[in-house]
Amino acid sequence: MDAADSSGQITKSARQYTPDGVVDTYVKQRLVPFGEYIPRPVLGWIAGPTEAAEKDRITGAAPAVFEVAGRRVGPLISYESTFPDLWRGLAHRGVDVTIIQGSLMTFHGSWAHAQQASLEALRAVESGRPAVLVELDGTSAAFDPRGARLAWFPPEYRGAFVVDVPLSVEETPYVRLGDWVPALAGGIALGAGAAAAARRITGID
Repeated sequence: MDAADSSGQITKSARQYTPDGVVDTYVKQRLVPFGEYIPRPVLGWIAGPTEAAEKDRITGAAPAVFEVAGRRVGPLISYESTFPDLWRGLAHRGVDVTIIQGSLMTFHGSWAHAQQASLEALRAVESGRPAVLVELDGTSAAFDPRGARLAWFPPEYRGAFVVDVPLSVEETPYVRLGDWVPALAGGIALGAGAAAAARRITGID
């Protein structure tokens, strides 16, 4: 949700509520370029003839962990699902489950809804943490730490849903090693491709 702080600046935030009111807040750290902010010193002119962000949101300074009924919940917001390092950071903070809130109204009726929901399965496997995605307009879904689908509710679904989620604090290779894992995989793939190309050029079978 968008919210204005005491200075009038707009943030994208997730809030934890109890009967006593708001007890914790997470402010989105990775904003959508042109949708939630514009690099105005260089491209500020885009705001005029387009539907780019009229006013920039400000970024959060740090991740947050919500304590819910004795469990540690890692909140993220929409577009942040695409950044595995944010999930890794939450895993290092000992979360049991990651909950993502979002709304893809801009992409209503498109493939983007299913794509984002499916992306949560990948992030769950990387981080060793189950993922629950709750969309105001989009596909809501839940996955266990192995990426198995626990729930899937398409954009036309209306109402609440309840799903049993097995919690996990597994330390996966990605959580331990970070981006060395995909970097190594990419290096191996590039090396294999270069070797294959060299064999074709030289005519060596």
